[in-house]
Amino acid sequence: MNSPKWLLLSFKKRVTLKRIFLFVIVVLLYGECVCFFIDRYFWIDLPCEPAPNNPCTRILFVADPQIIGVNDGDSYTNFIRIWDSDRYLYYSYQHAVSHLKPNVIVFLGDLMDEGSTSTIKEYLKYLKRFHEIFDVSYDVQYIYIPGDNDIGGEFGDWITPEKIFRFEHILSGNQSKRIEYNEYLTFYKINRLVQDYHHGGMDDEEIPSQIRIILSHMPLTNIGFVDSSIKRIKPNVIFSAHNHVPYSIVYDTISEEREFKKIDFSNEIYIAHLKTPKIFEYVVPTCSYRMGVPNMGYGAAVLDNEHGDLKYTIYWIHSRFLILHLYLISLFSIFIMILLLTIIKYLRAMCRRYGKTKNGKNITDYVPVSQNVC
Repeated sequence: MNSPKWLLLSFKKRVTLKRIFLFVIVVLLYGECVCFFIDRYFWIDLPCEPAPNNPCTRILFVADPQIIGVNDGDSYTNFIRIWDSDRYLYYSYQHAVSHLKPNVIVFLGDLMDEGSTSTIKEYLKYLKRFHEIFDVSYDVQYIYIPGDNDIGGEFGDWITPEKIFRFEHILSGNQSKRIEYNEYLTFYKINRLVQDYHHGGMDDEEIPSQIRIILSHMPLTNIGFVDSSIKRIKPNVIFSAHNHVPYSIVYDTISEEREFKKIDFSNEIYIAHLKTPKIFEYVVPTCSYRMGVPNMGYGAAVLDNEHGDLKYTIYWIHSRFLILHLYLISLFSIFIMILLLTIIKYLRAMCRRYGKTKNGKNITDYVPVSQNVC
């Protein structure tokens, strides 16, 4: 059995401040950079090869980012939470955009945590941060849907014309509620919070596109009173959010039956043939790690505009809390290593100070070199 002195000597030789510094660099590099590339490595490629007569459309869905407000939490630590959450959203979003190369990016509401309760001055600051996180300089179609955190509507937070105005005019730039993307595809923005289902010109002969997509913050096909809107627009597919966890609903327009299906944490492609009597709804998960759910991600879809085939998947992203726990464990380990190095240094100093024998010789002369901690 090795003696304690030998163990201390072995630790002193193997653990140095340079190696501790290198350990810190590796952990930070993994937590702040490498893990995003690992996420992306497992994302499925959705084939989309546009041809002159058969274009396809790539769509990225961003749900419930809820960027942190200045009034949320302890003012002394809130800036750290804001910085960390914003970076997480920024890098995951950049990787999702780079991987899918979307033609359309849809923000499905709850964009700001305090969007509904903030002053106009705070709102403009949040809007600036939002555009810094979610870069809107790409040459794509952007679509913005309001959520309850953006305009109110839940828990006594009343919806007002002022809140609706600043979202529709300041954030989304007075965007139309009906967006004809091309000759094959039209998007319809539904606001269930204010029961706004009036888009005008919904008769079949007046709808120029073959595929109709409804975008809503709150799910629609599991709520009975909105069925009149669904029957009026006759959508092929619906994308919604709000619940933070992903699932799908298939609504049969003939039997009026609904089939719920949970979407598990897996890299699966969900295929929907849209030119059928069924309506497909996909609830997109949150992309923020602050929503109290274990799995976060971005929705990604590729639509064959001519044939009406939709391929949908989720770009899952890692849990930030696991990385933060890794940092805590690493910090504790570094503390222990530095503490042991300090103890060894102290013992060496004690040996030099009090290690003289009666004959004037150093006590370390009687200790084998392999066991000498001095």
